[in-house]
Amino acid sequence: MRTARARGLGARVLPYAITGAATTVVFTAAWLAAALYFPTHPAPMHPLPYWWLVLDRLIAPWGVIGLALLVLARLERNLGLLLFTAGYLALVLLVLPTNSGWGRPHWGIRLLLAMPQLISGLVLLLGAAGFAAARRRHR
Repeated sequence: MRTARARGLGARVLPYAITGAATTVVFTAAWLAAALYFPTHPAPMHPLPYWWLVLDRLIAPWGVIGLALLVLARLERNLGLLLFTAGYLALVLLVLPTNSGWGRPHWGIRLLLAMPQLISGLVLLLGAAGFAAARRRHR
């Protein structure tokens, strides 16, 4: 039993399930509300405020992934994961380019629309590799 618990088997699952369900419901509702709000309003004539862009990035899939990682770091009480998540959220919310399109309009996928997803995916992959290497060294 001790060995199973040391490997993470038999751990409590309910906090993770509740957190996942709540995150899914809340952020899907926020994304739907934003998607339904914008088609009914004309495009703004002035640039959107910066806080609106940060909020938009927060309810986007890569922002929700960062918030889920933040909750996971809290549940696991893992300082390394907390620091990684703080860096990931800072990158996603504050650094990545805005979705303003880049290149010729007839492209199927505009490069600048895909770049935030590619960068955040690469950062998550590198973080996973780093945590796996750290765990292997710890053993």
